[in-house]
Amino acid sequence: MRSIFERHDKYTFEAKINYILDTRQPKNKYFLTFYFFIPKQLNLTHKSYSRTDFYTDTHTYIRFRNPRFTLEELLDKYNPRSPLCRIAATINDLRQNPASPEINHKIIYELRMFGTIFKAFLKTQVINFIKTIRQEPKVVAKDLDRDLDRFIAGLRELLRQFEDLGKDIDLPDTSRELRETRNFARDLLSLEVQNHLTLLLEVYRKKYRKVSKKTLDALIALIETHLFFRKSRNSHLIRDSQTMNENFTYWEGILKKYFQGVLYLRVQDRDTTGMAQHLFYAVAAGVAMSLSIMLGYWIGTRFTSERSTSFIIAIVVAYMIKDRAKDIIRAYSNTLLGRLFPDRTFVIKDQLTKKNIGTVKESMHFILPQNIPEQVMQERSSGHMTRIEEEGKPEDILVYQKSVTLDTRKISRWHTRQRDIDEIIRFNVRKMVQYADDSFHFDTVWDPRIKKTKKIKCAKVYHLNLIIRLETLADQSRRKLPLSGKPEKKQIIFKRVRVILNQDGIARMAEI
Repeated sequence: MRSIFERHDKYTFEAKINYILDTRQPKNKYFLTFYFFIPKQLNLTHKSYSRTDFYTDTHTYIRFRNPRFTLEELLDKYNPRSPLCRIAATINDLRQNPASPEINHKIIYELRMFGTIFKAFLKTQVINFIKTIRQEPKVVAKDLDRDLDRFIAGLRELLRQFEDLGKDIDLPDTSRELRETRNFARDLLSLEVQNHLTLLLEVYRKKYRKVSKKTLDALIALIETHLFFRKSRNSHLIRDSQTMNENFTYWEGILKKYFQGVLYLRVQDRDTTGMAQHLFYAVAAGVAMSLSIMLGYWIGTRFTSERSTSFIIAIVVAYMIKDRAKDIIRAYSNTLLGRLFPDRTFVIKDQLTKKNIGTVKESMHFILPQNIPEQVMQERSSGHMTRIEEEGKPEDILVYQKSVTLDTRKISRWHTRQRDIDEIIRFNVRKMVQYADDSFHFDTVWDPRIKKTKKIKCAKVYHLNLIIRLETLADQSRRKLPLSGKPEKKQIIFKRVRVILNQDGIARMAEI
């Protein structure tokens, strides 16, 4: 299990967790615990920040990790893992039954998969070339130009194969979605080629001292070919220097999400506390009714006159006891439910088969410092420079727990190209900084060099410290957690992340 933490936008940071499946186990289980150490000045407590607030500010995306392919693997027409090979194997079935929803769906899936694989492959190749070019001249590989020429030629051949295959599936009776997917795939691949090769061209011309005119011309020709290709099709994916390119940005976002969406897994909410909550509330109503009957019987035997003041007072007191007893039992029931059941439970569904392949359970609560595990406190305390610093910045502590169970057997049975799972958890801090002070102020100081006073800008920031505990457990298919005994632990990792906040959002963040 690996993790990466980074700033997503002005108010959001994200954790990317990669679950590496152990195919020897029928099920893999992972536990994540996030300890948020929040400065008290931000006034974020259990009274001002509810579970609903937290889950509104938290968004989770679960997907398969991008399949990795080399250029040779994509060009191999007989590679059973290649989307182009799988589409080619379905062409005869499509010709015989072009309106078949099942065949259309299968080809649409492979077209989307090819778009995602191509984008990841192209990005990786270009990054590797740029790293090589930016090395010192003595270290740069002598075969760079040859490798670039081979890469450009291979890229042309791969795109030609895709175009030829597209002609075979462009039949009149196929579904509209299939035809649109094929056409949008052409535009998206063309845009990716232009974007990545333009970046490569810029670095190649500026950083590489022995530029080959042949290679340079080949790069420029391929870039211009795809620019003119999309213009000839009146594609939405055309930039115009005379406009704000709103239409381009809109369609670029739609197409990227559509093709990448083939890797995303559906997360379906499942209510696990509803029946238990109704049961506890029924018990509360029953206990309140019993108290009411017993008090009514006692009042009837104690007071002879129903018009007496004592009788009226007794009836009012009895009603108050009954009413409060019901609410007290319901309040304790909610607390008990929070301990027995997670706040939220989700089922993970595979996009291709529509079958369940895992579950996710989440819970959140505030905790007192004395109740935090010792190892977590040690991790937190190691970030303090001095004891004075530790005492001078008191914190409220929020705990977010998540358990993820994945059915390895089902994933291995249905998927051969992608197995490992990526989870992206995004946290929005807008509510955290609503009570923050101004982002900076000016202090008046004496400057001995100029013998005058001057204004100095001083930033006001808050340190949101996170301690993340990542735990991988062995197979739990025959047992349920929590257990009285200790389950086998495969791996425990601690991560320390610091998010620097101000009134304007996230200033910066870093793993410590």
